[in-house]
Amino acid sequence: MADKATTAQSLERTNAILEMLLDGESRYAIVQYGINNWGLTAAGVDKYIGKANTVISEQAERDAGKLIDKTQRRLIRLLAKANSKNDMNMARLVIKDLRDLGGLDRPTKIEQTGHTDIIVEIVPNEVDE
Repeated sequence: MADKATTAQSLERTNAILEMLLDGESRYAIVQYGINNWGLTAAGVDKYIGKANTVISEQAERDAGKLIDKTQRRLIRLLAKANSKNDMNMARLVIKDLRDLGGLDRPTKIEQTGHTDIIVEIVPNEVDE
C-alpha cells in the first residue's frame, strides 16, 4: 500500500492523469499506470481520475467563456469594417451572428402545412369473441 501522497505528489499525479485523459487513454490503462507507478489501488486511481476530470471541466467552462468573448469582439470589428465600406449585406449577416451568439433570437418555428390523414384499424378483442 502506498503512503499518503504529499500535496505536490497529488498535484503531479492529477496532472499526469489529466494528460493521459486528454491523450485518450482508457480508464484501464490509467488504473494500471497508477497501480504500477504509484502503488495505488484502482479506487485510489479513480479518485485522481475524478480530480483530473474536474480540472478538465472547469478549464472547458473558462475557455468557452473566453471563446465567446473573443468571437464577439471579432464580430464587432467585422461589423465596423462592413459599415465603413457601406456593405449592408455583410453588416446584416454579422448582426445575425451576434444575435445568434448572444442567444437573442427565438428558435425558428416550423409550421405544418397540408392535411394529414390518420388511419386507425380497430381489431376485435379476443375476450369479446
